[in-house]
Amino acid sequence: MNEIKIWKAEGVQDKDLKLKKTKLTISYNQKDKQIKYIKDGEILKQEFLSHEYIDRKKILNLEQIKNLTWKSEIGLKIENLDFMIAYWKGYPLQIGGFQNEKGEKTGKWIELSDYFWDRCKVINQGQYKNGTKFGKWEILQEQKVIGGGHFDDNGIKQGEWIELHTNYYNESQIKHSGKYKDGIEIGIWETKFKNKIIGGGQYDNNGLKIGQWIELHQNFFEYCQVSYKGEYANGKKAGRWNSYDKKKLIGGGDYNMNNQKNGMWIDLHDDFWQFCQVTYQGEYLNGIKKGEWKSNYYTKSIAGGLYDDFGQKQGKWKDLHDNFHNGCQVILVGEYLNNKKFGQWNAMYMEQSDDEFRNIGGGVYDENETKIGFWNVLYEYFCDTCQIFYSGEYKNGKKNGKFDVKYKKQYENELKIIGGGTYNDNGLKDGKWIETSNVFSFYIFILLENEYQNGVRIQSQAKKQ
Repeated sequence: MNEIKIWKAEGVQDKDLKLKKTKLTISYNQKDKQIKYIKDGEILKQEFLSHEYIDRKKILNLEQIKNLTWKSEIGLKIENLDFMIAYWKGYPLQIGGFQNEKGEKTGKWIELSDYFWDRCKVINQGQYKNGTKFGKWEILQEQKVIGGGHFDDNGIKQGEWIELHTNYYNESQIKHSGKYKDGIEIGIWETKFKNKIIGGGQYDNNGLKIGQWIELHQNFFEYCQVSYKGEYANGKKAGRWNSYDKKKLIGGGDYNMNNQKNGMWIDLHDDFWQFCQVTYQGEYLNGIKKGEWKSNYYTKSIAGGLYDDFGQKQGKWKDLHDNFHNGCQVILVGEYLNNKKFGQWNAMYMEQSDDEFRNIGGGVYDENETKIGFWNVLYEYFCDTCQIFYSGEYKNGKKNGKFDVKYKKQYENELKIIGGGTYNDNGLKDGKWIETSNVFSFYIFILLENEYQNGVRIQSQAKKQ
């Protein structure tokens, strides 16, 4: 039995003053319960878990993975209770509480919200008894109560509650308010943005959505005021559902009685907003995409391809780069075989001042959609003002050996090597590296001199220019 399990995970991290999607690798040793969070060859954090269960579908907050640590405070031990304190970027927070000898939380606790980061300093405050929440719990931001409710003695939500939207932060202060009965949402629930009701609907006594609902786009904020409007029947979407940007109709389609999309649909890009007005247009059959699908940028078709009758991509396709928006007009061009990329794939890019796409990167996939050989990879947040590339060899899908970091200034043709380093046979960074900082761009040219030991960063300093 293989004791180490490795899988890909979804996460979010701070970029341009908001949390943006990213990808990382999780390595879990089942024998000693050690978990490692790995991104681009760097082990961001490694820790031992006190439990067996890991939710592989959970969206991970990389800001907490990188910046949050917990310590047992020496000298604050009371009657076999250890006082735990949270540290953010090495500085203590007024967060924490007591744990008993079993590692269970007890007494008053102040906790970080799941999406706590520098622009969402939200905490939860209340009481524990032997690891179970009970009584009144408050949600606070900047010492102001913004939500909360009551748990019964079994840790189950009861009565009136104010919850925060999963994308809540300074520029997206969205709240949901309504009633719980035995942990189940019942009755009318309202969704508010800036204290104005913009959505919501009704639950029946079994916690199933019924009647007309208005739901928000997952990334709703000032510049993405997108909502979805339609009907629920016994907890399932049914009939016509429309997508709106404020009050403008921009997409939608029909659901059958099994909560499956059917017929012609216009879907929205996951990160649809003011500067990424991308929609996908095509046909569903019982929830499965089929035939030709088009990717539309504003009103122009710029990408797409064919799905077979099983909803798998086949043949030549043009996909959009994950960071596609006005300043990152990048299309990935290649072929699919049974929903897997294979053969040569190229990254095609058009600057905002140009009128045609040109090849700027890419490489080859084998029949298992594994990168092999030499690749020129674009930075995950590549854009006009941050044209960064990583060039080197892949071995069995892992970066291996020397990789160069390259940069091209906007409107210039020269591609310069500005950094780089070496990956070991496990795909982890080793030795000295010169890398771009998190805020690197055309306007902020900051490089870092980092040193790694088998993926762990042991030294970092700004490179003298």
